[in-house]
Amino acid sequence: MTLFVHRKKKFNKQMKRLRKGGGTASLAVHRAEEIIKGLSVRERRMIEDNSRRLKYGDLRIEYCLKYNLGCGYRLICVKQENHIIISYIGSHDDCDRWLENNRGFRSAFNEESQKIIFKKKFKKEIKLSEDELALDTENDNILMKKINEKILRSVFSGLCAK
Repeated sequence: MTLFVHRKKKFNKQMKRLRKGGGTASLAVHRAEEIIKGLSVRERRMIEDNSRRLKYGDLRIEYCLKYNLGCGYRLICVKQENHIIISYIGSHDDCDRWLENNRGFRSAFNEESQKIIFKKKFKKEIKLSEDELALDTENDNILMKKINEKILRSVFSGLCAK
């Protein structure tokens, strides 16, 4: 099975920024390029038995692959069927922040437009029964009877001008 490797636009900018940084950052870019080249040439084997791949993907994003580039740098990819989307490169902390900010997103490759799409997974709506809604409204009414204008003014003093 042939794998198609795609780079996000921001990824190329990150590579340039790290390359300019020199030192360990440029070494990480070089290692990332080797991994990307290996993914496109060696296909599936590179995903499964690459020594730089971290043992565990990341649960924050579905089908996430993380690679250790050494010197505290990581490469993050997302696999979808026979497409691999190269998503992010950066320090360990930057990658962790990126994963946290993109938690629940699912990467997709649109065949028609030939573009990479990140979709936010929406959580299921919680629907309350009529009894639960009535109880909730009743509790609100009880609390509102105990709160007077003086309490509200002290709580929201920054919003109220004297």
